[in-house]
Amino acid sequence: MTKLHVHHPIPGTHTRSHRVDEGKRSDPDMDILVFLLSYAGLFTLCLAMPKHFQVMLGKPSLPSSPSLLILKVVGWLILGLSFAMAVDTAGWSFGPVRWVGFLAIAGLMLIFLLSYAPRLTLTFGVLSLFSLVLSLLIF
Repeated sequence: MTKLHVHHPIPGTHTRSHRVDEGKRSDPDMDILVFLLSYAGLFTLCLAMPKHFQVMLGKPSLPSSPSLLILKVVGWLILGLSFAMAVDTAGWSFGPVRWVGFLAIAGLMLIFLLSYAPRLTLTFGVLSLFSLVLSLLIF
């Protein structure tokens, strides 16, 4: 029969414990929601640019200045909500890191879709805006 050896720290030395935000676990459903909100915010900011507005909607006319301002404000508010949800899901220690990661992925996806399939960008953008309604119900 083998004897288990338990290692005890040297007396007088202190072991350092890393404190993690207790009770904060990553939920895959919330991660998807944070990603969709990040995409929705960037999509809304993209619509606030006249060139992208024309490409995505296929309209030769430009939107009015007040509607562009509203799109910008709504886009930043949605990005703020996605940040708040990321922090609420993963805590302050890791939430902002996750948010920046989701924001980068959403931005790259928006760039590629806008370059190669502008209409698909619009479709996915509208679907991601529905996640805003869902997040307001959950959050």
